[in-house]
Amino acid sequence: TASKRTAKFIVMEITTKYKINEEVFILISGEVKKDKIRDILIHVDKHGNSIEYVFWDYTSKISENKVFSSKEELIKSL
Repeated sequence: TASKRTAKFIVMEITTKYKINEEVFILISGEVKKDKIRDILIHVDKHGNSIEYVFWDYTSKISENKVFSSKEELIKSL
């Protein structure tokens, strides 16, 4: 007889602060830059989760807490 296997799935909802193609402000080499989000990377493990963004003009992955809606918001965070 074949044994039956059952799988448990955990449903998790992750909400990002920004969307793909949204224009945001980031700090690159000490300069404030405006760019559009190309990709959103989500990493989940037993320690929690992290969200990073990839941009059209800059190849660096940048953590969500270092991405801002406005130039003023970015400058205020420094």
